[in-house]
Amino acid sequence: MADMFHRVTAQLLWVKQRGRPDIHVAIAFLCTRVKNPDMDDFKKLARVIKYLRRTKFMKLTVEANHLDQNHWFIDGAFAVHNDLKSHSGSMMTFGKGMLDGSSNKQKINTTSSTEAEVVAVHDNMPSIMWLRYFMDAQGYPMKPTVVHQDNQSAMLLGTNGRGSSSKRTRHMNIRYFFVADCQQRKHIMLTYCPTDEMIGDFLTKPLGGAKFRNFRNIIMNCSVDEYGP
Repeated sequence: MADMFHRVTAQLLWVKQRGRPDIHVAIAFLCTRVKNPDMDDFKKLARVIKYLRRTKFMKLTVEANHLDQNHWFIDGAFAVHNDLKSHSGSMMTFGKGMLDGSSNKQKINTTSSTEAEVVAVHDNMPSIMWLRYFMDAQGYPMKPTVVHQDNQSAMLLGTNGRGSSSKRTRHMNIRYFFVADCQQRKHIMLTYCPTDEMIGDFLTKPLGGAKFRNFRNIIMNCSVDEYGP
């Protein structure tokens, strides 16, 4: 049974990568259970399959308003896994629709939601910088990448580095202040985004109801519900 769970989860991982980013967070959590799934995990897997069958008409479309600036929405959910590790979620767009992004369990334990948010931004910096270099090589010099966050304490650390550190954040590894260095060099620009508008929240934990449908439609760049266009 575990082999079947692993195989189907891997197949859904391929589907997620190829055009259904709306199941990102579900697959990310299922991937952490492939070694020893229980009945609850099988029920969650079946629910994802039912959702895909009901929304198989849904297509991801992307649009670019400008090619010289992109936006990243990055969020972190604090201590949501069984081992109390946090979860990072990110979504990148040039205008409409999710062009890149991730939903990953963080590799280290964090001690506060602020630290989880700082780690989430740092973990996405390689993708942010690679895209800037790629676009520049294609002849599209980039303005500072806009990074949206909903935690103002994390934004202060990302802007000032150790200058905004306190007793609760003093233990953080200096490598996470690479974000502050990138902002000083005008590679990125941290911008506050209210929690209710943080698209990255969709990629950190399960949502339901109107909030799920709203963020799902933004990521997929569509205006549909579960019953058809």
